[in-house]
Formats: sequence, structure tokens, C-alpha cells
Amino acid sequence: MLGFLTGALIFGAAYPVIYPPISQLINLGSTILPTALDVNLWLSILLFVLIAVTLFYFLEKFGQLRKDKTA
Repeated sequence: MLGFLTGALIFGAAYPVIYPPISQLINLGSTILPTALDVNLWLSILLFVLIAVTLFYFLEKFGQLRKDKTA
């Protein structure tokens, strides 16, 4: 409990000093991931769809294997 209180006090004391400079450096405004990475928007959408479909495929395949083992 003493560690939580000590950490909270240190965070409270350091926050007003540390946050404003970091906020000014990192503030990029309203941006999206493809803009930040400097890639084509449609390429990033296609990559996301391919990753999602692959993930769903493997979840479905391995989910069926688990059902067989539990039955």
C-alpha cells in the first residue's frame, strides 16, 4: 500500500513538469495510421482485411479441433 501511495505522489509531482513538453512534441493533430506511416490508404485497408480473414480462418480451424477434443 505504501508503494502505491509513493508512486501516486511521484506521478502527481512529475506530471505537470513532464507532460507539456512531451505533448508539444507528439501532437500531430488529427491523423490516421496510413498517413503517419506514409503508405497508401487502400493498401493499408487491404492488408488489414487480409490479416483479419487469415485470423478468422485460423480461429475457425483451431476452434473445430478444440470441439473435437472436448466431445
